Amino acid sequence: MTRVLLVGDRPVVLAGLGSHLAHGGALAVVDGAPPDALLLTTELHPEVIVVDSPGGFLLCHELKQLARRQRVVLHVAHRTPQLLVAAWVAGAEGLAGAGTPPSRLTEIVRLAAAGRRTLPRPAIPAVRAAGRRLEPIDLSVFGMRMHDVPSHEISGALRLDPLEVDRRVRSLVAHLSRDQSHVPEADWARRSGRAGRNAGMSACQQ
Repeated sequence: MTRVLLVGDRPVVLAGLGSHLAHGGALAVVDGAPPDALLLTTELHPEVIVVDSPGGFLLCHELKQLARRQRVVLHVAHRTPQLLVAAWVAGAEGLAGAGTPPSRLTEIVRLAAAGRRTLPRPAIPAVRAAGRRLEPIDLSVFGMRMHDVPSHEISGALRLDPLEVDRRVRSLVAHLSRDQSHVPEADWARRSGRAGRNAGMSACQQ
């Protein structure tokens, strides 16, 4: 059974996502708040982490810095070209919108658990727009991240301190993800109909 950690700061949305993912019994789901995400990840060793949070793109980058490479799926209200670029820079495996059908969301998570990335390549105009007005060094870091080059290799190639590379990547992710918006909790409560239930939480602990 695939272990999934849901991370977010809105219980109603987490309950809705958990209900969708736990349907069918093949995914064991547990949720937690963003400040606890790194600790829960090291304790529970989930195969996939689904993040729905205003700081989710930065959290994705932080999770990718852990010793055990994490597989992260980001959940947003609306998938935009800029957020797709941000997801690539952050290193996410997938990006789902609030309108993503539950079956597709489950498929994205399953494929992430199997090590398969469902994140589509951003359109060239979106990449060019994201790279405008970047300093030359940031443009180099941006280009490497768009080709999924890990931070330690960027550090060696550009002769930058690893902490400086991390700072620049974090700055890029924060800038690119700033237009992120979230579907209102009331919408999730109406959609799920079971928002008060944390489906499958105990299964992850068995």
